[in-house]
Amino acid sequence: MENRAVDFYLGANTATGFVSLFDQLYDDSADSAVIIKGGSGTGKSTLMKKIAAAAENENRGLVERIHCSSDPDSLDAVIFRDGKCCIADGTAPHITDPKWPGAVDSIINLGDHWDAAVLKKSKSKIVELVKRKKKIYEEVYRYLDAATDAYREIRVICEQFVRYDKMNDDISRHADADFRPTGRKGSEKRRVLYSVTPQGYVGFDSTLSALASEITVVKDDYCLGDIYMNKLRARLLADGYDIYVCTNTLSCDNGVDAILVPGVERAYVTSTFLREYRGGSTETLDLKKYLPAAEIKSFKARLSFNRKLAAEMVDQAVSKLTEIRELHGMLEHIYIGAMNFDEVTKLSDKVINSFSFAY
Repeated sequence: MENRAVDFYLGANTATGFVSLFDQLYDDSADSAVIIKGGSGTGKSTLMKKIAAAAENENRGLVERIHCSSDPDSLDAVIFRDGKCCIADGTAPHITDPKWPGAVDSIINLGDHWDAAVLKKSKSKIVELVKRKKKIYEEVYRYLDAATDAYREIRVICEQFVRYDKMNDDISRHADADFRPTGRKGSEKRRVLYSVTPQGYVGFDSTLSALASEITVVKDDYCLGDIYMNKLRARLLADGYDIYVCTNTLSCDNGVDAILVPGVERAYVTSTFLREYRGGSTETLDLKKYLPAAEIKSFKARLSFNRKLAAEMVDQAVSKLTEIRELHGMLEHIYIGAMNFDEVTKLSDKVINSFSFAY
């Protein structure tokens, strides 16, 4: 298989708190899973970036870089060799422990290489920073709760008018043309492609073009994308396709904002008033075609109000996440000053060598 590297999240800040999909990291078919423990600034992301680079260079299948939704420039995990291997940050808020210790999983603790005496001198500052982060996260979740309520209100208004017969016919016709039943059982991997982060409501359009040569953009200004995408998901699984299903973390209702079908290089992605898809595409489907214009027009003011409210609440959440990132940087600075990075480098090299990368 041609080596490809793609980017996802496996967790996100939502209206209900942090939602983790780290149970999707690996299953019992995996050969090796390394779980990293350690505090902020101890070198977890740096090690994973080295693993990602080595995995990309060895050209042995798909590499998934899993980013941190609270800091997209950092990695939370790397899945490589087509899912047979992974390495992950096993600390909060996505605590991960071994499933099959020794047989598949192993733990490395970067905390073995910090000077606890130095950290104890900074105890009051560490405690203060952690408490401040927690308090601001609670504000983030309240803003996202308000955004999700506005999003749902738009959907409640519009879904009563949806022409489901027309939508179902279009999905069937589309699937009949592009997907032949395989005679096998389909499977899905859950990922997050877009998330509210300190950088905005952003994600990885490039992942779609890396895995698909044909991309359908589902334009969704009426919060109906979850309905359309879940119907499409059900059809693809019934026809026996292996798919990536990307969770819509704003809707919190089993929402889906992207589906990728790598086996046939097809992808579907929503583009909304909150998050516009800016990548390449082969076709666009506007979901307003399933709504009667006259009925929707009578709700124009309410729809406009809720769109503005959702957008403002997301902006406020982004602002608060930026504050958290600054506090996290202060926390990292304390831990960096207590680390023996010569020993961390030796341990990192040992971990990298354990995967026997071949170039």
